[in-house]
Amino acid sequence: MLPCHVMERGDVGAERPQTTSYFQLSMTSRYEGTLGNFSRNVPFVFLFLLLLIACSSTDIPLPQSIGSMRLEKVQSGEEARREIDRLHGKQISFLRGYIGTYVAENGSGQLWVSEHSSEREAAEAIEKMAHGMKQGKQQQFRHFRKMMIEQRAVYLAVGMGQAHYFFQKGAEVIWLAVDPSLAKEAIRDAVRKMK
Repeated sequence: MLPCHVMERGDVGAERPQTTSYFQLSMTSRYEGTLGNFSRNVPFVFLFLLLLIACSSTDIPLPQSIGSMRLEKVQSGEEARREIDRLHGKQISFLRGYIGTYVAENGSGQLWVSEHSSEREAAEAIEKMAHGMKQGKQQQFRHFRKMMIEQRAVYLAVGMGQAHYFFQKGAEVIWLAVDPSLAKEAIRDAVRKMK
């Protein structure tokens, strides 16, 4: 290879030649170009990764299917909060809420999840609902009873053309409203999947 001369300013201010091979110049400029392009694109790469993470988030604690039903629609945030408050007829205290609408060929259902600040708070919410139904305060519901499914206390009431189940999982209160023809399979699967 033929050497080429690059002028470089010395400490004293005088210019002196430095011998550099063509290969060294070629490789230096190739990598500087690549790194230069990369550093210019870092913000775009970073934004793309953030968007990818946000879109693939699995923070919503709803199963993709319950029994023979598949998840068709998810409500969360303020929309879910308004619906959960509407269901109770008043504002209730909880951190986050999620509502999943499930469909099958022969029926449908909804899974309502409210996350509370503690297991104790969730247990108190369950007890209030159970007590109100037991006392007959919720007139649209009848045939109220408590059962055990997969070693978990589950409450059942029938009303408005559906079977309504509710139970606690940690700091979450879970309510499943489902068409009667899908009820037994759906509640067993929901309890299993919401563990």
